[in-house]
Amino acid sequence: MVLHLQNSPYFDLLRNYLRAAGFNEKAVCGVLGITELRELLLDRRKIALSATPLDELSTFTRLFLPGESFLKEELERLLTAPVVESLIGLGLAVIDPGDTECLSCPVVLYPVGPLFIASDRWFSLKEKDFKAPDDIVGRFEEIGRAHV
Repeated sequence: MVLHLQNSPYFDLLRNYLRAAGFNEKAVCGVLGITELRELLLDRRKIALSATPLDELSTFTRLFLPGESFLKEELERLLTAPVVESLIGLGLAVIDPGDTECLSCPVVLYPVGPLFIASDRWFSLKEKDFKAPDDIVGRFEEIGRAHV
C-alpha cells in the first residue's frame, strides 16, 4: 500500500470535493449511526450503515471507513470520473484483492476537525506486506544512536 499525497495534482481536487460533500465528523457519524468517531475507532463492529440511497457523503463514508468495495463505474457515477481518478492517483482507491472488478480503499480515512486522517490502524502487519520506508527506519536508528 503506497499513498501518493506529496506534490500530487489530485490532492486539492479531492480535499475540496470531500469538503463540498460534507465529509465531516458529524455527518460521517450520522451515516454510520454513531455519536462520535471515537466509538468506531475503538470498535469498528459498531458500524450500522443506514439503508438510505447512496449519495456522495455516504459513498465516501462507506469507502473510507468500513472499506466497502465499489465497481469503478458505480464510483464514477456517484462521485464523478475526475474524483475517482484522484482517488486512484493518490492511492486511496485500489483494485480490491477479493474482487478484481471493484475498487476499495487500502486505508481508513476519516475527518478530524479540518483535517483528513489516513491510517492503517485497522490492519495488522500480517495482513499486508509491510516494510517501513528506508528514510523512516534510518531516522529511527539515527534517533536511537543519539540517545545511547
